[in-house]
Amino acid sequence: MRKTESWRSAKARLLCHLDRLRGYCQPVENQKTNDEKAEEPLWQRHVRWPGREFLHDIERNTLVLAKHERARQIVPAWKAFKIVDKRVPGLRLVQQVDNLTKRAMDRLKDAGESELAKSAWDADDVATQCLLRDLLLQKKNLAELVSEYRRCIRQRVEAWPLVEWLIEISHPTVRDFDDRTRFIYDGFQEAVEELKVTRRRAKQRERVRRHRLRKKTTSKNRYSV
Repeated sequence: MRKTESWRSAKARLLCHLDRLRGYCQPVENQKTNDEKAEEPLWQRHVRWPGREFLHDIERNTLVLAKHERARQIVPAWKAFKIVDKRVPGLRLVQQVDNLTKRAMDRLKDAGESELAKSAWDADDVATQCLLRDLLLQKKNLAELVSEYRRCIRQRVEAWPLVEWLIEISHPTVRDFDDRTRFIYDGFQEAVEELKVTRRRAKQRERVRRHRLRKKTTSKNRYSV
């Protein structure tokens, strides 16, 4: 396979991005002692999440490598990742994205739901009534509960670009979401259904394009004869 300048540039950018990828979804080290870290709740530890443009740039460069000397559109995008993984095994592209995804899911499960968020689901629940009583008796600190709630929400907001991207490229993790993880994002199922519709439309457009191309080629051959 003859390598073009665009192919080499895309590979170089992808190598750089994958090097950065290893630092995401890892708890950031701070200046606290090991004992303090052990006592610190997981939801209080800050996590660096990849941004939307960064993830899309990985996808764009992957598509450049995968589409080289290919005429057909590659749908879904995860198929392109697997193609590049076979062509350039040294990148370990699929493994690195899989590792990022696993770390992300671990971080989100660690974050869980805040006590306030759980109580909001059912105002008549015994646990909710106990929480309200403890707040009235000042056995629990409202400011601390609100801080915990904000940190949990922050995790979900910062993680959303990654989760949305995994849905868009049809990463296998999308199929593995279950009731234990689906609470992370309301509307997850709607996003999956929207993805399926988008993929069906993309495949239909590709079929129409190939059909028109065949008709055009057939017509040219007929007139040339």
